[in-house]
Amino acid sequence: MSNQGSVSSVSSTIKGFFWTVVTCVVGIIVATFVVFIIDGRFNTNGIDPNIFGQFGDFIAGVAGTLINFTAIIFLYLTYQAQKREVEETKKLTRLQMELGMKPELYFNDASLYVYAETIKNGVTYPALSTQKANVEGGKLLDLRLINVGVGTAKEVKSNWEYDIDKVYEYIESRLSSEDFELTLKREAWGGVSLSYPGTSQRWFKPFTHDQTHNYILPYKQKEDLAYIVYPIGYLELYVVAFQLAAIKVLDTASYLADFPECRLNVRYLDMANNVYSRTFILKFAYSYYMRPDQPGDLMMQGLLSAKSFDQ
Repeated sequence: MSNQGSVSSVSSTIKGFFWTVVTCVVGIIVATFVVFIIDGRFNTNGIDPNIFGQFGDFIAGVAGTLINFTAIIFLYLTYQAQKREVEETKKLTRLQMELGMKPELYFNDASLYVYAETIKNGVTYPALSTQKANVEGGKLLDLRLINVGVGTAKEVKSNWEYDIDKVYEYIESRLSSEDFELTLKREAWGGVSLSYPGTSQRWFKPFTHDQTHNYILPYKQKEDLAYIVYPIGYLELYVVAFQLAAIKVLDTASYLADFPECRLNVRYLDMANNVYSRTFILKFAYSYYMRPDQPGDLMMQGLLSAKSFDQ
């Protein structure tokens, strides 16, 4: 579009200049002819070769000079048009190459299984796992970061961003049952502690877990996955809130649709050192709750995903 606009602009300039020169040449010829008549140099007794020679010499000198000057201007304008066209073509080619080699980072969804720990009065602390029937596997919960582009991503840096104070305020302000005993406190070290009656206290720490990966190759070239560890404290508090909402202790609409969000910020470079930044929002889908009867029971299942915020 820019290239076509530049050529069209120069073409219009050349056309305008051409007609200006033609008008000037014609005007000079007519004006000179009129002056010669008024001056009496033309008469009805025949053509005086000397007079018409002077007239022709004057017209040739003026018109020739204008034509030569016009040719130079046309040559300059044509050069400028070609120069702009070459520059625009180079820019377009460079842009196509950059887009063709651009890395694109996305996440695979992960299943989330939540198992019951010690149960008191129908409530329990959550034990999280990304694998079914793997309560004590000790596996870290993580998202799988995939490069679906055609270029290699390098210096991939990521960090989680959420406000644990907002999470605390969300749960504390929505506790709707006075008969249900729950101790929820904001601790001086920046985290949140929670305890149910008859259970030990559980601490939920703010967790951002900055991570760096040197290179992530295109997925078509190699099944190269980078693992981003979930913010466990945020996930556990979400499950606690989900459980309280399920047993009608937490007053919330649409099962935590308004729960404070957790974002993942990702920054990476391509091989030409162009910088890319993306923000993903952690989402829970198809979650459902099952009241556990004994420790180790599956109490909640759902799907974890990270949806791009900048799309």
